[in-house]
Amino acid sequence: MEDKELLEMFIVEAKEHLENANNIMLDLEQNPDDKDKLNELFRAMHTIKGAAGFLGLVEIQELSHKMETVLDKCRGGELKFEGDIPDLMFKGIDMLVEMVDKLEAGEENWQVDVSEVVEALIKIAESGSSSTEEKKEKKEKKSTKKKATKKKSKKKEEKEESKEEDESGSEESSTQVETTVQIDEELLKQIAEEYDKQVQALQDEIKKKKEEKKEESKEEEQEEEQVKEDIYLIFEVEGIRYLLPATKVLEVTELLRTTTVPDTPLFVEGVANLRGSIITVFNTDVFFESPDLKKVELVTGVSGNTSQKSIEEAGGEGAKKEEAHSSNNDVMDNVFVDDERKVVVMETEAYGTMGVIVDKVLVVKRISDKEFVQYPGVKGREFFKRIYKDDQGVVIELDFEEMLKIKTEKEWKKGKKERRV
Repeated sequence: MEDKELLEMFIVEAKEHLENANNIMLDLEQNPDDKDKLNELFRAMHTIKGAAGFLGLVEIQELSHKMETVLDKCRGGELKFEGDIPDLMFKGIDMLVEMVDKLEAGEENWQVDVSEVVEALIKIAESGSSSTEEKKEKKEKKSTKKKATKKKSKKKEEKEESKEEDESGSEESSTQVETTVQIDEELLKQIAEEYDKQVQALQDEIKKKKEEKKEESKEEEQEEEQVKEDIYLIFEVEGIRYLLPATKVLEVTELLRTTTVPDTPLFVEGVANLRGSIITVFNTDVFFESPDLKKVELVTGVSGNTSQKSIEEAGGEGAKKEEAHSSNNDVMDNVFVDDERKVVVMETEAYGTMGVIVDKVLVVKRISDKEFVQYPGVKGREFFKRIYKDDQGVVIELDFEEMLKIKTEKEWKKGKKERRV
C-alpha cells in the first residue's frame, strides 16, 4: 500500500464494522429471522468489500463479498439463517478481524487462507440450501437401507425356522423345504432389486432438483447483471461536481431576480416569480457543505476535487449579473444574464417547487447503479448519498430534501443573529 493514510482510515472503519458485526451475530443467534439485523450485517460486509476492493486487499474483498452474497439471500428469503450459515459467518468475521489486525501491526504477510470458508459460502449460495437438504437426503437413504435390512432379517429367521421343522419331518417335508428355500431366495432378490430402484430414483430426483436450483441461480445472476440505468444532471458548485436524478429536475433557467424575505436563514436567497409561480431560491454559496474528500479518496482511490482550474474559477469574480431592460419601458426583466451560473428548478415532496443556484450545469448523463459506490457515512452529511467516478474525478450524488432539512435545523439553532433582517 502506497497511501498509508488511506489504509489507516480503512483499518479504523473496518474494525468498527467488524465489532458491530460480532454484536449483530449474537442477536441473530437468539432471533435468526430479524430482518433489520440481517440488513445491518449485510451493509457492514458491503462497506468492507467496497473499500477493500479499491485498496486492492484481495483476500478481504473476496471473503466479505461471499459473506455479503449469502446474507443477501437470507434477507431476501431464499435462505434461512440456520444450519452452517451462522458458523461460517462467525469464522468469516474472525478471519477478517485477524487480517485487519495484521494490517494494523504493519505485517507484510497479513493474508490468511480464506479458501475453505469462501468455498463453503459459494456452495451454500449456489445450492440455495444451508445443508438442510443434504441432511434430509442422508436420512432418507439411511431409512430405506434400514427397512430393507429388517425385511432380510425377517425372511432369514423364517427360513431357519422352516429348516428346523423340515429336518425333523419326512422326505416330503424335505422337498417342501427345498421349495421354500428357492422361493425365499427369489423373494430376497426381488427385494434387493426393488431397493436398488428406489435408491436410484431418489438419487435422480435429488440431482434433478439441484440442477433446477442451479439454473434458477444462473437466471437470477443474469437478471442482477442487467443493472438499472437512470439519467442524471451533473453540475458544479465551488469547484466540486454533484449530480441528482433528472426526473426531479423541472427545468434549468438563467438567474432569477429574487425578493429578500426577512427573518429567513442566510442560505435562502429569496423568492422569485417563475412564470406566475412563486418559488424559493437557495444560495449555494451558503447552502452547500463540502464533502469529506479524504473519505471520498478512501472509497474511490481518486481525489474528490475537480481540476484546479475549476476551483480557481469557482473562487474568482463570481457571476456577472447584467440587468436586462425592456425595450419599451423601464421595468426590469426577471432574469439576469450569466454565461455559466444557472438556477436548477426541482420538485420536492416536502417543500414543493424550489430553485437552487449552481455555478455551472455541465451535462445530462445516463449512469447505471453498478457504477456507483456508497458515500462513507459521515454524521451531519447524510445528504451525500453515493459516489460516481469518471475520467475527470468523482461526482457526489445529493439528496436536496435531506440537505434542506439538516441545514434548516442548524440555522434555526443559531438564532436570529445569523438571519436576514
